[in-house]
Amino acid sequence: MKDAIKKPDFVLMDNKNEETVILLKKLKVEERNIQLIIKLNTGKEKQRDKNSVLSMWRVRNSTYKQLIKNKKILYKSE
Repeated sequence: MKDAIKKPDFVLMDNKNEETVILLKKLKVEERNIQLIIKLNTGKEKQRDKNSVLSMWRVRNSTYKQLIKNKKILYKSE
């Protein structure tokens, strides 16, 4: 999870939730794809002062590709 947060392959916009992003990472060791949902601290909510991981799960290659195709890409690793 640490590697997925520090060096994601993609950061995608979450259309349903304004203050969240989707991180995608392919793990070479386990041949798996990870999807993380991160809630960002944008300053709108005064009670929260940190970003937080809302969920994490493995996704199939087809789902990984579909997310990249259908979501707005905010960041792509080289």
